[in-house]
Amino acid sequence: MIIGVLEIEIILTGCQSLKEKRMVLRSIKAKIKSKFDASVAETDYQDKWQRSKMAFVVVANNKAHAEEVMQKIFHKLDSDYSFEIIKHNFDYK
Repeated sequence: MIIGVLEIEIILTGCQSLKEKRMVLRSIKAKIKSKFDASVAETDYQDKWQRSKMAFVVVANNKAHAEEVMQKIFHKLDSDYSFEIIKHNFDYK
């Protein structure tokens, strides 16, 4: 069993309040959960309305499949123009 983790740090330049930030994050979570069946959580900067750190996690039976899914998730996120990814990190355990 392999656990794939993608952590991203994002800037939400269009958000003017925590309410707007929550709406964008809810949308991100819903898209990723429905398309990739991955677990998603905001892991840092909950009190900042223009910044967030999120983690995406999948469990797979081999590393190649976990890497493939993580790359697809990253490309899906990178093509979203409602935020800008400033840092990202992949990890497999």
